[in-house]
Amino acid sequence: MIYKQFIGKVIHGNEIGRTIGFPTANLALENGTIPPNGVYCVKILLQKKHYFGIMNVGTRPSLNLKDISVEVHILDFNSNIYNKQIEIQPLIKIRNEIRFDSIQALQCQLQKDELFARNFIANL
Repeated sequence: MIYKQFIGKVIHGNEIGRTIGFPTANLALENGTIPPNGVYCVKILLQKKHYFGIMNVGTRPSLNLKDISVEVHILDFNSNIYNKQIEIQPLIKIRNEIRFDSIQALQCQLQKDELFARNFIANL
């Protein structure tokens, strides 16, 4: 399936991802249509540079949250990008969004998602 790219502005979130080793850029959408809920491997354009990452679209059921959010973990990246505009191109859906029984189970799955994404990117 081909997904459309979209643009968002990085905003402050709950800052839970950074506590489990997966800091995310939470996005306020500026234009475009987001793909259905799930976890995706994405290509990111930020300040004229390209990066890859893992994006979650959904309600984050493991954290008992209700609002739909879009958040991106940028691989091999560690900079403050609050209020920056980023362009996201979803490349492939990794899995559906699911509820995990513990933060440790979520963290383990995120590690698997990252490995999937890195393998996918290596074969582009």
